[in-house]
Amino acid sequence: MVKDAPIGVFDSGVGGLSVLDEVQQLLPHESLLYVADCGHIPYGEKTPAFIRERSRRSRRFFATRVPRLL
Repeated sequence: MVKDAPIGVFDSGVGGLSVLDEVQQLLPHESLLYVADCGHIPYGEKTPAFIRERSRRSRRFFATRVPRLL
């Protein structure tokens, strides 16, 4: 973990902005890195393999930006 790195927030496409708003309210002094995968919603209709691959891609994206939470 790197001090002062952003906190990563991943949105699979539905409801993520309301979650992001809550995180901002709870942690107003934190830097946030928000990523939404709106191009592939809804996740509920996807196969487990598809969801794992999208999760891996998102994790790699976040890892290059050193977020504190995934």
